[in-house]
Amino acid sequence: MAATTTLVQLLQLSVEYLLQVQESLLTEQQDEAIIRKRTQERVKSLEEQLRQVSAERDLAQTQLRHFRALAHAATDTVRFFGKESTNSRNILQEEDWDCISSENCSDEDELAHQVDASSAQRGALEEREEAKAQHSSLI
Repeated sequence: MAATTTLVQLLQLSVEYLLQVQESLLTEQQDEAIIRKRTQERVKSLEEQLRQVSAERDLAQTQLRHFRALAHAATDTVRFFGKESTNSRNILQEEDWDCISSENCSDEDELAHQVDASSAQRGALEEREEAKAQHSSLI
């Protein structure tokens, strides 16, 4: 009878131990689920920040290309009227104006810059021709 009682107590202790192990595993799973959820939220937040920064960078590159094209057109106009300065030539020769970083330039950026530059040059040539025509008509 004592052996039976000892066996029953041993089985009860085994069951209690297994229940504690099961509870511990469930707690760990819940903790991991919470950590996973927080990590996913953080990743989403960082992805959103990355999208915003990328959009701002793209906008800055576009504005930079437009400014460069405008600066070229202004320089061409000034050159036409003979008022060019060495400083204006040096500023426009800096190649880092094309993109924020040349490694980050895509083919689309290069193409857009070339289109902007050629449009600005065409505009400057048209202005030059108009100015010549006006000058000729005055003479």
